[in-house]
Amino acid sequence: MKLSIIIPTKDRPRFISKILKILKNNKFFFNEIIIVDSSTNQNKEILKTNLSNFNLNLRLFHSHSSISKQRNIGIRKVKKKNKFYMLLDDDITFNKNSFKEMHNFLINNLDYNGYMFNLISKSEKSFIDRIKKSKFSNLIGLYDKKAGKVLSSGWHTKIENVDKNIETEWLPSCATIYRNKRKVLFDEFFSDYSYLEDLEYSFRQNKYGKLIVVKNAKCFHRNFIQRKSYFFGKKEVINRYYFVKKHKLSLIRLFIGIIIKIIMNLSFLQLYKVFGNLIGLFTVLKSYFLLTKL
Repeated sequence: MKLSIIIPTKDRPRFISKILKILKNNKFFFNEIIIVDSSTNQNKEILKTNLSNFNLNLRLFHSHSSISKQRNIGIRKVKKKNKFYMLLDDDITFNKNSFKEMHNFLINNLDYNGYMFNLISKSEKSFIDRIKKSKFSNLIGLYDKKAGKVLSSGWHTKIENVDKNIETEWLPSCATIYRNKRKVLFDEFFSDYSYLEDLEYSFRQNKYGKLIVVKNAKCFHRNFIQRKSYFFGKKEVINRYYFVKKHKLSLIRLFIGIIIKIIMNLSFLQLYKVFGNLIGLFTVLKSYFLLTKL
């Protein structure tokens, strides 16, 4: 198939070796792999050595560390003749038949712009989940029962463990295919911290054509990131505000959502994150009132 696979990575040559072993057994699915590496010098050399062990059409590029910029380098390098490109994280694994399932679905359903592998994860119901699913959360636009929904507040619903093919309004970038009709690039506002960069990217892609998650093409994310730091708390607010402003969603509902999020984080004693949330809220309110005065 005329498809390029783009893999951004940093200091994880072993992960790259594992994903390349999987891809080597599925050569029918793609005709090139583009790796964009931002590793330190030692790991750069290890990665180069490891790549030489694979008989694959590989192209390696280097970048400073920014997943948005790394993906953009990869998108720009995609062969013009290729009809599709796939964004792939370096720590994703797949079921044995996942690529065949995706290939069969794709060639028989060419009217979509984006196709995502079905992300399988362990779902744990928590106090936060109960709040999200309350009537109040539905009313103010913080939750929807439909997976892959982008709400008026700028919040979005998860996409995982789907039990049927579903059309969505956004897609994560962990294992997702897009048409190569136009060079849609990631917004490099998210370069310093990539939180929500895939939401913003896929939400724009949805304007060019429908997005779908393919049930039987299953994948698994090896490393779940626990984000509890001050810096994440700050970016959690600033990046969401940027997304809402850019796409002209509801700022009032966004601010209500941020306050609820701060209360939820406080209830779990995530104090560094709460402090970051408050600084982020102060930053965006300052920006909001300055803009309204102009």
